[in-house]
Amino acid sequence: MTLQHAILGAEFVAVVPVAVSVPAAVSVAPLVNPGADSAFEEFRADVVALLKERSAGRPIVRAVRHVDWGLLVEPITLHDGAEVGVLMVGRHGRTWSAYERSLAQGFAALISHVATLSAREDELLRQRRLDELVTKVSERLMSASSKNRQEVLDWVTSELATFTNADVAFLRRNDLEREVSVLEAEWPVRENVPEPDPLGEVRFDSDPVFMATRELRTPYLMGLPDVTEEYLERINDAAGDLYADDLVPVGGAAVPLLTDDTTWGILGFIHFDRHAWVKSEIQALQVIASLIVQYQARVVAEERTTFNAYHDFLTGLPNRRALVEELQRRVDEKQRVAMMIIDIDRFKVLNDYMGHTVGDHILVTIADRIRTSIRNDDYIARFGGDEFVFLCSGDVDEFVLFGAAERLLRVINQPVELAGQYFSHSASIGVAVSEAGSRLGDDLVTMADTAMYEAKGRGGNQLVLFDEILRARVNEHLETEIELREAISKGQLRLRYQPEFDLRSGTLLAV
Repeated sequence: MTLQHAILGAEFVAVVPVAVSVPAAVSVAPLVNPGADSAFEEFRADVVALLKERSAGRPIVRAVRHVDWGLLVEPITLHDGAEVGVLMVGRHGRTWSAYERSLAQGFAALISHVATLSAREDELLRQRRLDELVTKVSERLMSASSKNRQEVLDWVTSELATFTNADVAFLRRNDLEREVSVLEAEWPVRENVPEPDPLGEVRFDSDPVFMATRELRTPYLMGLPDVTEEYLERINDAAGDLYADDLVPVGGAAVPLLTDDTTWGILGFIHFDRHAWVKSEIQALQVIASLIVQYQARVVAEERTTFNAYHDFLTGLPNRRALVEELQRRVDEKQRVAMMIIDIDRFKVLNDYMGHTVGDHILVTIADRIRTSIRNDDYIARFGGDEFVFLCSGDVDEFVLFGAAERLLRVINQPVELAGQYFSHSASIGVAVSEAGSRLGDDLVTMADTAMYEAKGRGGNQLVLFDEILRARVNEHLETEIELREAISKGQLRLRYQPEFDLRSGTLLAV
């Protein structure tokens, strides 16, 4: 038997939720008699106002379409006192008996008990799902590396958006040196985004919403009043084809990604409809935020290790290992490779005389000058000591190569100032070119090195191209050296000497 049957004349009985997220026991269909629909809908729409007018233990009377209705409203509360809904009973007439009111109160208490049990079950289920989410994200982050960072961050953002039923989710990084918020990942991915992306990099001082995230230390739940005109305009400009122009964020949340003393970034969620955030949900997002920060620290460490392995510690240029791999990549892609080996003339003498501090300063200065004077797609590396290797990108001819080499010589010839002293120097450059499809990467280094020593032998401060004439001379020298070594090992050399005498005294002077 329902309350509608227990209270004679009841036109409608309904449980009306007053919270965004309510237990399943509160979400039940109303019982409404024919003809009472209009009155019921008006009462339900106005239930919040009615609750404010309600006096404890007294019924509410409201006139609907000039017909007096009596309304009983009893709260439905959970064990912690949270009011999640009301029991609403309405009928014609103004009076309710004490018995009828007690029946309504009893039903409300029963529903409250069931709602409490349902809420506890919902919370246990939610907590289990949250634990599964944290475990899933943790396992993915633990197995990730710096190489698939973007893929992983995109996946995490998508998973969190799906779990929280967010319409938009994003991960942003705070670049405190440049005072900008940088978009790292988003869901869903926007299409036809304008250039530059209004949400790609946003200065903190250009928008109060972004400024609030700069030093955010605790989770922040955002409502519609918190949304500024600047923020809405920026969202609409950056939306692309993602959603309609008239959609306005109703609510959202920002969970900070915290390091020891700074806010590295935020996890953000936006809803275009009402969403009730619960404490356990926010706590799980905080745990995931901590996992993301730990993963980012590992990425930075991996990138630093990789950088150190492939870069010269003094100049910051790619080192020999990086050069070998880059050269092999170009050879494997059957590119025509043009290489220059640059050696600073008489650098050892200067280094020994002035000391390593001066020598290091000169090398760093020259490296910086070369780095800023070449094209973006050209490649410069420190080969070791005072030698640099330059790879010229593209299918260049000798005219372009010689022009590039001349520019490098002029850059290197510029004096270097240190503590009021100016140090001048020059360089010898050896140039070698391999044809497209050649697999002789190591031979190219040998040819350029040979040409460089030829330039040094001619007095330095010049360039020499390895050509067939130089190849023939080198081959001749190599053959002579090989034959001499072989003759020595086989004892084929015979010593012949001619004595020299003093003609006046007959004394032996030399042989």
